[in-house]
Amino acid sequence: GAGNKFANSWIHNGLLTINKEKMAKSLGNFVTIEEVLKRYPADVLKILFLQTHYSHPVDFSWKKMEEVKSAYDRIDILRERLNRLKAQGSRLKVKKSLQPTTLSIEDSFKKRFEEAMDDDFNTPKGLAVLFDMVNRCNILLESKDELKDFILRYAVDIMEEISSVLGLTFKEKEARISKKEIEDLILLRKKARETKDFKEADRIRKELSKSGIILEDQKDDTSWRVK
Repeated sequence: GAGNKFANSWIHNGLLTINKEKMAKSLGNFVTIEEVLKRYPADVLKILFLQTHYSHPVDFSWKKMEEVKSAYDRIDILRERLNRLKAQGSRLKVKKSLQPTTLSIEDSFKKRFEEAMDDDFNTPKGLAVLFDMVNRCNILLESKDELKDFILRYAVDIMEEISSVLGLTFKEKEARISKKEIEDLILLRKKARETKDFKEADRIRKELSKSGIILEDQKDDTSWRVK
């Protein structure tokens, strides 16, 4: 009727409850999607649903949304770090040739995810694979493996593929100040730290925080992200 193609298939999902009770307008305990999206990115709500198999009931609470937001942040922070790594090119010189097993762990994640989706759209299992990848990548980032840059670039592509299947978009958040202003302040903070003017460095961090910018200090540099 709307001129669009009908869905080829549909599934009957479990009920949505709120704080273990049936959500109903008559009970006055319902929450609209608009209310949720004023407080959280859409991906956070998606992850809440994905954590439960579609055939089971999903229980909504603001406390659970906070827990899911923390999990979402773990993925989002890692993605930003990996995408920066991918964009700036490898700084490491590979001293040994790649072995057939070099990417075996990353390939196993993809295989596990496909198996989860083939298992009656088992999104909780699929989501668990994504979080296992987050743990693996965070360990690699801190490791001294000379192939880690190569492996991480491969891993981020798999993570993007898995996220896409799950409908997670991780839309880029807009900063309230320009990129140049942020990077200029980071440079000033770096100079302050080099001269051990930690009071000034802390002031700059707080100034950026008020503008919605979070700084993350790594061994060699400082990265930033929008809250």
